[in-house]
Amino acid sequence: MKMRIMLYLVLVAIFGFAGNSFAVEKTEAPSVIATPEGSDEAIRPQGTEDPTNTYMGMWAGYSNTTGEYNSYFGAYAGHNNTTGYTNSFFGYAAGYNNTSGYDNSFFGHFTV
Repeated sequence: MKMRIMLYLVLVAIFGFAGNSFAVEKTEAPSVIATPEGSDEAIRPQGTEDPTNTYMGMWAGYSNTTGEYNSYFGAYAGHNNTTGYTNSFFGYAAGYNNTSGYDNSFFGHFTV
């Protein structure tokens, strides 16, 4: 009997006095995408505002000036490309030294 009373007291203490300790606090959603201060990661193309290019990765497509229809996925992918077009580079520094080549596809680490 004492065990049952103790169990009830423990359950009342846990659930009865918990109050809002398990409630989730609501906050406002951020209005902009924030990156850590000092981060070099690009959220949009750095070298151009051309909507035909897609860059994903730190410094990907960094030097692009007039190149169009490029897709770079990976840190430093297509980093030195300036005027090359219709290229697809996938991997860390894939197509890093390509500057004006076109219709290329590179897959892997430092592929050129």
